[in-house]
Amino acid sequence: MVAGGSLVGASQAAAASPDSKAAGDEAHVVEVGPARTECESIPLLPISVEVCVTFEGDTIKVCGILNDGTVKECVSLEDGNLCRSWKLGLFGNSVSMEACAATDLSEVTVTVEGCTWSGCESYTVTFRR
Repeated sequence: MVAGGSLVGASQAAAASPDSKAAGDEAHVVEVGPARTECESIPLLPISVEVCVTFEGDTIKVCGILNDGTVKECVSLEDGNLCRSWKLGLFGNSVSMEACAATDLSEVTVTVEGCTWSGCESYTVTFRR
């Protein structure tokens, strides 16, 4: 079983790009222009996860998307409701998402945790207007 565990760890390390490693170690920041939606791909094999953020005036819209739109769920953050958590599932894999906005709504930090047969991985991305 030790060899199997090593193989899983090695395959995860090989699948991780330098960008995804940075996202795991320190917050990855994406700049979002006015009236634009920016998306970031999260490398959680075997499912593709995308986080999209739109700053709409005093509201921040955050969407979690699995497998190119097969599953999509969005939440809105605003003054008085700065943090939201939700879960998405597909093919027996679960993805937990948490989005928390700064009190001035200038940025939102999204943490994505995906659990598959090989274990759980977590990534954090910050979107800033």
